Amino acid sequence: MTLLPDLYSYDYDGHQVRGRDSRVPVITCHVFGPAPLPKRTPAITWRAGTDLNPLDVTDEADLEWLRCLVWPGEEHRLALLDSAAATARHVRPRVHGGDLLDDLARVAAGAPKGATLVVYHTAVLAYVDAARRAAFARAVAELGAVWLSNEAARVIAEPEGADDGVSPNGFRLIRDGRQRLAITDPHGTWLHWTSGSAFVEWSMSAGVGKVAGSLDIAREAAFFGMPGAVALVVATLLLMTLPEKQRSSRRDRRMPGGIT
Repeated sequence: MTLLPDLYSYDYDGHQVRGRDSRVPVITCHVFGPAPLPKRTPAITWRAGTDLNPLDVTDEADLEWLRCLVWPGEEHRLALLDSAAATARHVRPRVHGGDLLDDLARVAAGAPKGATLVVYHTAVLAYVDAARRAAFARAVAELGAVWLSNEAARVIAEPEGADDGVSPNGFRLIRDGRQRLAITDPHGTWLHWTSGSAFVEWSMSAGVGKVAGSLDIAREAAFFGMPGAVALVVATLLLMTLPEKQRSSRRDRRMPGGIT
């Protein structure tokens, strides 16, 4: 479901961005700071994901497992989850079974030539040790990809001086392991832009990328943005690509998606 950010619609405090699927409810996000709000959703030309144990949105048992992960008192998120699942059943994006490090290059090899590959994830690297995090960073760099990570504080080291006291409990949206762009709500309800430069036109709100802790994937899909992205997304890790002209700018019930 996180492979479909272009299909969802978004409302950033009245700034509305219409997605390509009118059946999906609007995802709302409160914005703080000078965020470069998008005018449109990314034009994704290719998408794929990877997960240790991909769940199947056509399987009612898998879908019920995802529903059980919605926190008590936040039942309104069930409608977003169900509508996103309905869209995923219609589009059927490819999600590969595999490891975020060992199978990254294999999955990324399916991206079209002449496109900018974007790798994105949220609430994933906290589940692997520091050595594998470092190896993953090197693997992404070897792909020549744009790397967008949305993780809890200190999962990825932030630049010196980045700890400015803004929303200490939020996730950190970081580009290429170096540039912190924003502090985010893990469920996508707010975004505090902290970067001094708007590097992309498309800036979503809560994480187009991997599965977050509560698996409100539809809401997460509002997190990152890039114009014209060809997305390779994984339930644990997202990979996307941008057209050349737009560069620059069950089974395991312990954890969602088989994360242990």
